[in-house]
Amino acid sequence: MALQKFYKDFETGQAEPAVGKLAELLEEVVPEHSELQDSEPDGTVTGRYASISVDQYIHFFSCDVTFELDNDTQGMVPAGLWVGALYLSDHETVFGNRLVRFPGNGVPTVLTFGEPAKHTERYRANRPIRMSSYLVAKEFFEQSQTLSGDSPIAAVADLITPGVNQHALAKPERIAETLTSLLNNPYQGHMARLFVESTVTASVFELAQSLNDAQEEQRLSGPHKSTLAIEARHVIDTEPEQFGSIITLASRLGTNETTLQREFKAETGQTIFQYVMHRRMQAARILIRDRKLAISQVAYKVGYNNPANFSTAYKRFYGHSPAEERA
Repeated sequence: MALQKFYKDFETGQAEPAVGKLAELLEEVVPEHSELQDSEPDGTVTGRYASISVDQYIHFFSCDVTFELDNDTQGMVPAGLWVGALYLSDHETVFGNRLVRFPGNGVPTVLTFGEPAKHTERYRANRPIRMSSYLVAKEFFEQSQTLSGDSPIAAVADLITPGVNQHALAKPERIAETLTSLLNNPYQGHMARLFVESTVTASVFELAQSLNDAQEEQRLSGPHKSTLAIEARHVIDTEPEQFGSIITLASRLGTNETTLQREFKAETGQTIFQYVMHRRMQAARILIRDRKLAISQVAYKVGYNNPANFSTAYKRFYGHSPAEERA
């Protein structure tokens, strides 16, 4: 099903932040918005928003907005794949009966939907939402599967199973860089649209390869792969800044510290602390390159209580300081 049934092309506030009614903004973006709402959203929204059709099966969204009042809004997401990253604030969305939390650390989240799903967005007053994402309809991958059943693009069709599912990326860094560059589109007008179309199209292929690499990694590990290590990686990947201690993580996963450390090292070749450091530094680099937060704010965002300690750790990890990264 073509995505134009779900979303319309619309851009506002690209040159400078625009102020408008939230209900009117949603009606400009979502054709069936009024049919899904029990009551109209209230208040104003300030900032910029883009809803751009890349082709009939791929749609791009970005925003940097702040809501005047608390609001819950409703919509429909079609069957397919969504990839996006949030910056500044975390966010919650309910798909059917499932609550999905998106951490505001710039790390990509990948979801697939086996069938169209109703969703409720929970926006909070004066909490900025800064987001870059794109949606690829299920039909895009099904057509690729028909044309070339052994390509990475075609193989993604097998990941689109019933329900709402979250997926790991083998190399999230490149996808993160792409989403950040789309959010900070350096062009205006027609050139801006061309940049979005070419960048998103290329990213879909790169995303498919990363998803397939992650699946292959699991397959090659064989029947003895540690599900405990997989669960630990998922927790750390989603919220590296929330990691407190190995004991806390082990308790959350229903095991003990020794078993968790042993299985994690055997599975990843890294200690848990090394892996957490890696993911925190990746998130920090994304936020630094986004240029929205001060470096001290980035430090707190990725789990450091002391910006000086963060700068030291960053330089040790990448070989240059956070300030040099941004220069």
